Amino acid sequence: MIKDKKTEGAKSYGWNFAMGLLHGIFYNGGIAFSNVGTVLPVFLDNFTTSKILIGLSSSLMGPLGGIGSALPQLITAYRIESRTRKKPYLIGAIAVRSLCWGALTLITYFFALSRPGLVVFFLFFLLTVFTFMGGGGLYSIL
Repeated sequence: MIKDKKTEGAKSYGWNFAMGLLHGIFYNGGIAFSNVGTVLPVFLDNFTTSKILIGLSSSLMGPLGGIGSALPQLITAYRIESRTRKKPYLIGAIAVRSLCWGALTLITYFFALSRPGLVVFFLFFLLTVFTFMGGGGLYSIL
């Protein structure tokens, strides 16, 4: 029997909607704990006195995701435009973004007191990866 692609795709709409809804809930809840206007500057103030670094953190994760929301789309668009399945790219971007926060949590837990400079370095590195993956993942759903 030949499967109809429309009915086959329609079966996954409910699942996709539920997973998108859960992702949105967890994403917005997580971002609330790293608000660039309040939480992130106070967090960084515990590790550095440099007002430049504290201000730089806001530009990395600005209201629109900083430069990471636009720049990766140029690369991602070229690579996946011709692909029929773009969802794996989105799932990969979401996974990397989650791993960034998990890694930052572990680094902060283990090195906050002994090596605060390391925490600051990895904060900026992981925030950059987080925003760039967000920009790449954003294109895959457009």
